Amino acid sequence: MVLLSITTTSGVSQAQAPTPTPEAILVHSAEIERGILHVYYSILDANGQVMTEMVPVQAEVYIDSEQVGYPAQSGPAQTPFYILLVLDASNSMESNQGALREAAISAVNGAPEQARFGVAQFGRGFDRLLSFTEEVTSQKQAAQSALGNYHTTYEGTCLYDATYEAVRMMGEVPPGRRVVVVFTDGKDEIQNEEGLSVPCSEHSLEETVTFAKSQGVPLYPIGFEQGGNLLDESALRELAAGTEGVFSKGADLNQLFRQVFEALTSQWEARAEVYPTQGAHQGELDVWLRDVNEPLKVRFEFSSDQTYTRPLTPSLEVHHFNQGETEVEFYLEFYAQEMLDHMEIEILQEGVDTPVEKFDYVEPGTATYPLHVSLEKFKPGETYFLVIRAYDREGVEYKYDHELRQLVPTAEEASGGFNQNPGYSFSIEGAETKFGVEILSISQYDCEAESFLLNLQPTNEAQITQYEGWMKDKNGARITGMNLENLPVPFPTEGMHVDLPLPQGEYTLVIRAQSQSGTYTEPTETGLTVFCPSPTIWQRLRANLWVVFVGLGILVGVGAYMVFDVRRDRQGSGLKVLPLGDEKTLPVSPLVRPNKTILERAHAAPQPRPPREGFTARQTRPAWLTITKSPNQKQVGKRVEITNLPFTIGRVDSVLAIDDERISRSHAKITFEIDLFYLTDMKSTNGTWIDQKRAVPYEGVVLYSGNVIRLGMQTELLFEEE
Repeated sequence: MVLLSITTTSGVSQAQAPTPTPEAILVHSAEIERGILHVYYSILDANGQVMTEMVPVQAEVYIDSEQVGYPAQSGPAQTPFYILLVLDASNSMESNQGALREAAISAVNGAPEQARFGVAQFGRGFDRLLSFTEEVTSQKQAAQSALGNYHTTYEGTCLYDATYEAVRMMGEVPPGRRVVVVFTDGKDEIQNEEGLSVPCSEHSLEETVTFAKSQGVPLYPIGFEQGGNLLDESALRELAAGTEGVFSKGADLNQLFRQVFEALTSQWEARAEVYPTQGAHQGELDVWLRDVNEPLKVRFEFSSDQTYTRPLTPSLEVHHFNQGETEVEFYLEFYAQEMLDHMEIEILQEGVDTPVEKFDYVEPGTATYPLHVSLEKFKPGETYFLVIRAYDREGVEYKYDHELRQLVPTAEEASGGFNQNPGYSFSIEGAETKFGVEILSISQYDCEAESFLLNLQPTNEAQITQYEGWMKDKNGARITGMNLENLPVPFPTEGMHVDLPLPQGEYTLVIRAQSQSGTYTEPTETGLTVFCPSPTIWQRLRANLWVVFVGLGILVGVGAYMVFDVRRDRQGSGLKVLPLGDEKTLPVSPLVRPNKTILERAHAAPQPRPPREGFTARQTRPAWLTITKSPNQKQVGKRVEITNLPFTIGRVDSVLAIDDERISRSHAKITFEIDLFYLTDMKSTNGTWIDQKRAVPYEGVVLYSGNVIRLGMQTELLFEEE
């Protein structure tokens, strides 16, 4: 158990403090989704303080008793973060309620954009001041307003009941990055009729910790130290330690909230493709840090609601190696051996087609296979290769030549035959440690700034000397002059903005890495659609306000002139001119009778203009969705026009119904507002992506022609509009 604690101090020079070193990892939560294990963690120093400057460069995950780890991608956590602020409103806080309110509001203002807030206060009871909402644009404003309503009114401090209710409230948000921050200046107590202090809560400390841990909600208690108040520090520490949370205490409210929020937002996420069985599991996370030789390790728990089957992926790792006087013995380890039907293993001499040795394994039954090769098969100074072909029970061949090992017999100065002279030895030289790069994400093109945000995921970046990037057109041809130059090594974990003027169109971004030896990785690619819509009439008017004012002036002038001209004409014709606002009826010539039909039409209510056939009244231009990928091949290529709004997409009962069990019943919808189409995820189980960026539930995302929409893991749609 690792307890993270924060204690605020003052008057200590930073120059006197030694440079902290990373000592431990604190796992906040771990969950598996569609075979991807997400582990959220922080890096701690020897005092349990969160280290915000440390950068992980490599991570690995082990499951239960498995000896081989799963490689993990590690980067800053970007998923939504749900923070529930629970504030002590007992009478003892009355003199500091204004300072507490300001400190909490300041901390909320500095929180990252992915933070979602709830606010509550407690004393003898528990009052919600703000429930969680998915409206991202109003998050901070709503939290500030709720904190402004905080006030002290209660007798007693039912700390455990309030914390228990807060954990229950967290059940309203998705699992993942969730935390309850409990602020108090006292302990769980209330005065009875005799004036004696007795426990206030119905729930005990142990019950509260057990419930929070079962719900996967870390507790971050903050103890406010002020004169005359008895802070139950041991209970607050137990709330944090029992739930993998953070305990902090101090007398500076601003510093307390700032440090806690820094700890909350300095989290990392390790993502690994794993294959656990259904049920509870033990895991181990190993993290390598920049400029630190040994990895930090931590154990954690997670559960899987289903069994994931590992694909056929034999490994050519040498498990054991022995060289005797007459033979070389080594072992190969494989995964998913139950899926193998048979294997063929050959040892080849470089430049020679006939194998030196060949092995056939029929119906393998173990994970480790020994190979015994006589030393007579090898010649000094020659290079040999190990080649393996595996066949599954369906007859599919898997050739793993990317994992070849070189077998190089070497000789000492002593002369003699290869067999007779014991001075000869046999060595196994591994290929160069794998390095590579993947495009993690790319943002929508910013037409005004002529740039986009690029995130890369390098592997073994220490071997990479430079990155190269370029753009290809929609036909796959490289575009001259559109190169990404001076990409930094190491690449920033938060990504970087790439300035590259691009005309409208569809492009492919290509990235590759070069190693110290001059070799290149296979290029990694992703699509980029540049669509810069013409500004609407209102946008043009806002940009040219002087035109609006001049136009209004002209209209007012013309109107005044027309009124003056009409009154002058009437005076010249002998008609009586009434002043404005006079309710008397104007005289009508007996020779002119008003047309009743015209009068009725003039006074009739205006009739709405009927919409165009096939369109709703709110749509202004045609648009289509084309199914480009689906587990049901019969649906691939289906093109549907978006005619009825809102245009719902789901498994059943939707305008566009798609046969995919991983799509929710009501998965997403398309709406049209102010000349733009919007796609909204309806809190689907397996998520919605627009050009590889996951949509936040209930938050509309603007659609542009050429956007690729992914629903779950198996269905993709192409959005097009005129």
